[in-house]
Amino acid sequence: MTDDKSFEPLTGEAEPSDWLVQTDRLVVRRFVLDDVDAALDYLGDPAVMEFVEPCMDHARATEFIQKAGLGPAPLVWAVQLRSTRRLIGHIIFHPWPDSTAWELGWLLRRDAWGNGFATELSTALIDYGFNQLGIDQIIAECLPTHQASIATIKRVGLTRARHLDQDLPVWSIHRE
Repeated sequence: MTDDKSFEPLTGEAEPSDWLVQTDRLVVRRFVLDDVDAALDYLGDPAVMEFVEPCMDHARATEFIQKAGLGPAPLVWAVQLRSTRRLIGHIIFHPWPDSTAWELGWLLRRDAWGNGFATELSTALIDYGFNQLGIDQIIAECLPTHQASIATIKRVGLTRARHLDQDLPVWSIHRE
């Protein structure tokens, strides 16, 4: 979790003060412990996890949300529909290790695919990162076989940055 003893994980519903960004259809907000069951719907789906890692069970999903989604500086943020408040996935948005760049990524429930949500989220977070946080560079990693994600990465303006490749191919966009 976190070494900050004054930090208490959020439970219940996230309030607007816990929101990172919002679009017409979506809210990007802090995870709360009560999100585990809804997150397990996608974290346990083999089709969703195909390009990520093995499916998670309840214990692993709880650990993931506690370690990556809770704390003063989350690595992942919950994504919910504004209209229903239904959790549909998460966004990866955090500083890239040993760099001034930030990483962007997403993982969405299968029934959320094909609605333009990844493009909408990425566009909003790129704008937020450049114009609110003053970030100079945003990167995305992706398996070369995940063509749908690569298409979204390119659609939102990132270009291949082979010089940044580590374990996976990297795409990048710089603030103008």
